[in-house]
Amino acid sequence: MERIVRESWRETREENVTFMAGSIAYYAFVSMLPLLLFALVVLSVVGNETFTASLAETTEPFLTPYARGLVVESLDIATAQTGVSVVGVLTLLWGISKIFRGLDVAFSKIYGTESNKTLLRQFENAVVVFTALTVAIVAFVAVGVVAALVPDLPYPPALNSLFLVVGLAVAFFPIYYVFPDVDVTPRQVLPGTLVAAVGWAALEAGFQGYVTYAARYEAVYGTLGSAFLLLIWLYFSSLVLLFGGVVNAVLARQTGDEHALGDAALEDAVRRAGPDEASSERGHRAAARPTGRTAKSDGPAPRADPSSPNRSNARAPTGNSRGSTTNSTPTVGDSARRFSVWRPRTHGSAE
Repeated sequence: MERIVRESWRETREENVTFMAGSIAYYAFVSMLPLLLFALVVLSVVGNETFTASLAETTEPFLTPYARGLVVESLDIATAQTGVSVVGVLTLLWGISKIFRGLDVAFSKIYGTESNKTLLRQFENAVVVFTALTVAIVAFVAVGVVAALVPDLPYPPALNSLFLVVGLAVAFFPIYYVFPDVDVTPRQVLPGTLVAAVGWAALEAGFQGYVTYAARYEAVYGTLGSAFLLLIWLYFSSLVLLFGGVVNAVLARQTGDEHALGDAALEDAVRRAGPDEASSERGHRAAARPTGRTAKSDGPAPRADPSSPNRSNARAPTGNSRGSTTNSTPTVGDSARRFSVWRPRTHGSAE
């Protein structure tokens, strides 16, 4: 488990997943305002005050009291927002397309592939993303509403978190199954789906606690603080979502890195193959792995072949060639040793 986490985090840093998560969070943040305007227009057309009040109450676990006041004020003047709705819808579509593009590029980087999807495939993936994110948001809101309206439920409060994890897993599964440009099985995408679902549930719990803490300082930061808080939550949510994809790619050894998870792939091949094939596989892996160092000899240096014409170059000249017929050109080092005045000559001692 530790090795999987270490390799997943290494892939996250090498593929700049944190940077791509920030890009996705930005476009999600840009899409929030037109989405809210669109919802306000729909509510103004419906004219159901009870439904409007219930919508304002559902934001209580996620927004500070100051931000909730802005939502209620916007709901009261929603009838004047019809002219703005067209621009809001266009901005919403633009933001969703950018979110989709960011996810597509991120999964291509994670799996080490090139994105070559057709226009129809891109539209299908966009529909999947929009549906999955909608289900995820509904799951968040539903758990918050149930916990707020029915505090004395007969089952333990921990089941709320369990229901949230299950709902998020159902919402995230299509994303991890559709976006990779390689063939994946449902079993291969399940680990990352669970990681993202548990991560989002933990973020939801931590975010509620932080909202309660940040409410003390809303008089200082006001609207800017609420927007900054929402942007932070979107960033970490995007990072957890992409990290689930990294976990899937690392476990399936589809990151494009031959040596992901160390030599686990080699050990699997050794167990499946015979001794001869395993030895050959180790040799190929050792030869292909770049070390950045000069290869060392495991044994003594080979002796010079007497018949080799370069035999005289393997030993220092002694002045007594003992019948050698080589005509090699003296090097600078040979000349220095021969004509040095401070080093005694040794060519006559061998005779």
